[in-house]
Amino acid sequence: MRMRYRLVLFILLFLTQPLTVLADDRIKINVNQEEITLPFWEARQKEVKGGIILLQGGKPAGGSEFPRKLAASLAKAGWSVALLNSDLKVKTPWIEQLPEAMSTLRQKNSKRLIMIHYGGELDLSLNYFGKPQSKQVNGLVLLSAFQSQPVEETTKDELGKGLRFPVYEIYAQFDYEAVKHSAQQLKLKLEKTRSRSFQVPGSSHDYYYSTDLLKNYLNGWMSRLHPTERTKLSL
Repeated sequence: MRMRYRLVLFILLFLTQPLTVLADDRIKINVNQEEITLPFWEARQKEVKGGIILLQGGKPAGGSEFPRKLAASLAKAGWSVALLNSDLKVKTPWIEQLPEAMSTLRQKNSKRLIMIHYGGELDLSLNYFGKPQSKQVNGLVLLSAFQSQPVEETTKDELGKGLRFPVYEIYAQFDYEAVKHSAQQLKLKLEKTRSRSFQVPGSSHDYYYSTDLLKNYLNGWMSRLHPTERTKLSL
């Protein structure tokens, strides 16, 4: 009787645990003499819409299932997705991995390249893409993104300055206060460009019950971005 009870309890515990979303493949990049393997989801449609660098800012997202779940969902919609900053063992900071990851994904999917920044360290992405010599994307999604450190009054005007592509800022209705604060700071700047800001109703920071809804918003906006046209060499 006790064995049966323990078996039932074990099964119930197993069923209530979230299943890990596994990547389809891996892509390798070399940065600072370190070989780094990035989880990769190949697009599940014949016509690939483009490639996505999906980053979780802050501490590596090895224990977070949301980025993987979102990546798998976007792959079904026709996007190839590489997950950045997901391995605790990698020594090289993600901001130093970003240029090589972008180049690798651009070679695989040259039509469109989008960066989705989820979580903290928003300032690193904005500073990088604001530099004239930085590699560029077709669009940047700030998904529940926020500053890791409070922004000084003297640097508020610099947020988002120099960006040369559309930005889509998305945050949850019940998101962190830091996320909402960053959204307020950037909203006026984004309205002056080909960008927009949107709040996902009824959702929280991990978008646990609204991943599919979020995927639809992202897919619609990203699909309308102008693709990169490769220059044809004359014979």
